[in-house]
Amino acid sequence: MLALVTCGGARQLDADLPLLGRELPEARIVVWDDPAVDWESFDTSSDLLPTPSGPVVLELEVTEPSLYLDFDERAPARAAAVFRSLTP
Repeated sequence: MLALVTCGGARQLDADLPLLGRELPEARIVVWDDPAVDWESFDTSSDLLPTPSGPVVLELEVTEPSLYLDFDERAPARAAAVFRSLTP
């Protein structure tokens, strides 16, 4: 199942989101911080941002959303080093 993820305030502002939900009957529109959302029931999620010209996809996750890895406190420093190495 596909999760179309939005925030609570944006859901009411985005007139295209219900249309998108109707076009994708396998999708469910969910609010990212809603504790009632069963994230393990989704195999794909898409984070959406409402804009004047319609929703924009911010992120598309096609990995298993219920797969969570432990947090490594050194991960941010390693990521920053990679980004620095890519900057000319």
